[in-house]
Amino acid sequence: RHAAEARGLDFWRIGDLINSVIVNIFLPIAGIVAVLFIIIGGFRYMTAGGNDEMAESGKKTLTNAIIGLVVVILSYVVVTVIANAF
Repeated sequence: RHAAEARGLDFWRIGDLINSVIVNIFLPIAGIVAVLFIIIGGFRYMTAGGNDEMAESGKKTLTNAIIGLVVVILSYVVVTVIANAF
């Protein structure tokens, strides 16, 4: 750590940079993608018109998108807790 400080590298600033990139860029993009897939799955399900195959495809898309949204929210919580712990 002392050698890194002598070179001007501050690990806390690098950690803050990584944290801010994850929280401010990657998580919002993942959240937007998850919401888009919820909309797509809902549209497929609503427009199935009695076609069981299309309705099942819409249900699967909705289920996977909701799981993805939960993962995004939980990853935000984990990153925030880890960032505040150190």
